[in-house]
Amino acid sequence: MKHLFSMLVVVGLLLAATAQAGLTLETKELIAPNPISEIEIGGSLFGDHNLNVGEFIVTVVEVTGLDTGLFSSPSEIRAFCMNPDRDEALDPEDFTVEQCNNENLKALYGQYYSLITGDAQKTQAFALSVWEILFETGVGSVWDVTTGTGFFSNIETVNASTADIANNWLAGLDTSFADGIELRYLRSEYDEYQDFVTQVIPEPATMALLGIGGAVVAMRKRKNS
Repeated sequence: MKHLFSMLVVVGLLLAATAQAGLTLETKELIAPNPISEIEIGGSLFGDHNLNVGEFIVTVVEVTGLDTGLFSSPSEIRAFCMNPDRDEALDPEDFTVEQCNNENLKALYGQYYSLITGDAQKTQAFALSVWEILFETGVGSVWDVTTGTGFFSNIETVNASTADIANNWLAGLDTSFADGIELRYLRSEYDEYQDFVTQVIPEPATMALLGIGGAVVAMRKRKNS
């Protein structure tokens, strides 16, 4: 009974700490529309599209389900779009929150996100890098934001030095920087609207629950060994 109880405690703590929230979000603005305000992208997944490139500010209108300390309402969060061929919703829309386990994407945030604040060109390079990681991960593929099959940006419309920044970042990507980085996918309930990826910082209470759960598991392993 004691073992069963401890297992139930661990499961309960972990579920409480990792339960996902539902969000109602409203797109507020696009950060860093210059020096390239519009580029042409292509690839087998998208076809040809013209779009603005940068980081979005979205407003959290409502948090539904269990608020695990990752989001609050009202608040504003910074996010990058995940689907170059979709439009952002102009009115508040419902989103679901999913765990992001993409180590390369987390490493990108861990290494380079701190460099983009106030720098339009690096902000746009970061957005291109996000798309490259998401859509050019096939076997044998080389990360280059201006070539590829799943995604590419047309070199005639993207600033060459911006593309160089993105490609240099991707070439030097080190997954050790993914440690401790928490990202979430924000999935629109409508297929035609934009999904986002954002970095979150768990509140201390959430981290404490995860720590307690991990400690109980470790104690059980030591006892069994």
